[in-house]
Amino acid sequence: MTNAQAWTLIGVFATTMFGVFGIVSTSFTKTMRSGFEAVGYRLEALDHRLTGQIEALDHRLTARIDTVEARLGAKIDLLDRDISVIARRVFPDEPS
Repeated sequence: MTNAQAWTLIGVFATTMFGVFGIVSTSFTKTMRSGFEAVGYRLEALDHRLTGQIEALDHRLTARIDTVEARLGAKIDLLDRDISVIARRVFPDEPS
C-alpha cells in the first residue's frame, strides 16, 4: 500500500463511486418527484370529477324533493278541503 499507483486507483475508484451515487440518487429523487406529481394530478382530476357528480346528484335530488313537496302540498290542500266539507256536514250549527 505504499505505491502511488495503488493510492491513485483507490482515489479514482472512490471518486467514481461517489459520482455514481450522486447521479443515481439525483435520478431517483427526480423520478419519485415526477411520480408523486402524477399521482397528485390524478387525485385532483378525481376530486373535480367527484365534485361534479355530487353537484349533479344534489341538483337532481333537490328537484325531486321540490316535486314531492309540491305534490304533497296539493294532496294536503285537497284533504283539508274534504275535512272541511265533512266537518260542515257533521257540525252544521257551529259557526266557522
